[in-house]
Amino acid sequence: MSALEMPANISTLVLTDFFKAFDMVDHTIAFEKLLQMNVPPEIVQWIVGFISQRSQRVIYKGALSEWATLTVGVPQGTLLAVLIFLIYVNDSLQNVENMGADAWKYVDDQTIGETSKFGEPGNLQAVLDNLYNWTKSNKLKLNLSKCQGIRFYFGRRPLPDISLHISNENLPVVNSVKLLGVVFDNDLKWSSNTDAIIAKANCKLFILWSLRRAGFNCDELLTIYRSHVRPVLEYAAPLWHPGLTKQQSMAIERIQTRVCRCILADKFISYSDALSKLGETF
Repeated sequence: MSALEMPANISTLVLTDFFKAFDMVDHTIAFEKLLQMNVPPEIVQWIVGFISQRSQRVIYKGALSEWATLTVGVPQGTLLAVLIFLIYVNDSLQNVENMGADAWKYVDDQTIGETSKFGEPGNLQAVLDNLYNWTKSNKLKLNLSKCQGIRFYFGRRPLPDISLHISNENLPVVNSVKLLGVVFDNDLKWSSNTDAIIAKANCKLFILWSLRRAGFNCDELLTIYRSHVRPVLEYAAPLWHPGLTKQQSMAIERIQTRVCRCILADKFISYSDALSKLGETF
């Protein structure tokens, strides 16, 4: 985002998502990619035994279907399945940098970015075309309902329209996107992310108040807070916290005050007093 310091620059991000990613991994293609990465054949043979020759059937109202042998998919919930999938999609965006774009991948979430000068055509559509062709040749599908773009621009001239598409479907260009649990606004402020944090934390607080009414003591409530509420308030904080306004910071701090009231009940005097009572680990 440092490129946005130049007012004539426009940065565009496209967030993509694979449709049923782990369930669509073709076994034959996966084995070929493992061999191409010089994985020892004996290990590939062991992986073949792990993901192949699996069968499944379904039951509906007491009726059982016939057994079907699976030729796609990796067992979710296993570490090896994640590793196989990462190898499977490793070459999905391999030529992005040569086309003047950047890419960031985290398991099945892939984000493509490009910065161009005002009025100059970019190569982002060509990158998307390559990605779409890659998915067809590797028997995967993009979940087009979750693919979207966002643009960042701080110049004074009106931002020109952009048309991006995957296959024949236009991609929506939105004002905010959620990437790995963090909400980004196109003005690079943190209003939407702060609202999302507060809304999620309030849902967790309802559980905390319910447990207090059920008779949970102070130590038990404090443990639940540390396990379920505080992670919501602190998730990715090094990224967004330095950019908060005073009002946003106070809005999050009010959640903490409510937690203190819930945990201490009639022992609550003030927020500062509560912090000293609950200790540094609060």
